[in-house]
Amino acid sequence: MNYNTKQNTYIDAYNTTMYVVFNPSIVIEVEKRSKELDEFLHKHNVIEWTFITSLNPYSNQLTDEENEILFNSLLKDIAGYTYFLGQGEGADKSWEPEKSVLIIGISESEAILLGNKYNQNAIIVGEKGSIAKLVLLKAFEDIH
Repeated sequence: MNYNTKQNTYIDAYNTTMYVVFNPSIVIEVEKRSKELDEFLHKHNVIEWTFITSLNPYSNQLTDEENEILFNSLLKDIAGYTYFLGQGEGADKSWEPEKSVLIIGISESEAILLGNKYNQNAIIVGEKGSIAKLVLLKAFEDIH
């Protein structure tokens, strides 16, 4: 698989993933607006949000134990934010759903820094009233 094909495969996977928040029950899809998310953001009086994971850096599958350490580290890093547990559920069922969090009240630039810290290829970001946006990160440029 060449460089561009591999990148396009990842982009397709991220664009077709369902980003699920457990409680409250919210589903986020790239390039779509979520009425439930907008109402939730309004209730909490915030505008910006991100959906992020720390699992499987560079999309390299790690052990459950390694991923748990990374996820606990992420939770410590976001302790000052309001966040809600969830998971990314890919259309390709061979890839296990990834534990993730919806963080509300975080700027896109702060979310990018956090995603880069955990060597993620991409994060999902948005603002109240807008569509969810896929943001490719530094790790994505390293795919080859």
